[in-house]
Amino acid sequence: LPHNSLAPVWGAEFLPNALGGPDDDRLGDLNFIEQDSPRANSSSVATDSRQSQKQRFVWTADLHRRFEIAVKSLGIDHAKPQAISQLMNCEGEGAPTRQNIKSH
Repeated sequence: LPHNSLAPVWGAEFLPNALGGPDDDRLGDLNFIEQDSPRANSSSVATDSRQSQKQRFVWTADLHRRFEIAVKSLGIDHAKPQAISQLMNCEGEGAPTRQNIKSH
C-alpha cells in the first residue's frame, strides 16, 4: 500500500511526517479537521465521559477482611457473590456490588 492510502482510514493528523502526516502537501484536503466533525470534538467528549463514569471501587482493609471471612465461612465451593455479600453485612453507599465481589 502506498503510504498516503492510510490517510483516509487513520486521518492525516495521526500519521508521522515521514509517512505523509499533516506537514505533507501530498495529502491536500486531509490535512485539516472540520470544526463540526466528531474528531474536532473528541477531546471534550472524552473529558465529559470520564466525569460521568462511576468512580472505581476501592477495597478498604475492613471490606477485604469481611470478604475473606465470608469466603472462609462459606467454603470455596459455595462462595457465590450473593452469599458473600450477605455475610459481609454491607449495605448502602460504599458497599461492594455483586460485580465488585465477583471480580475480587
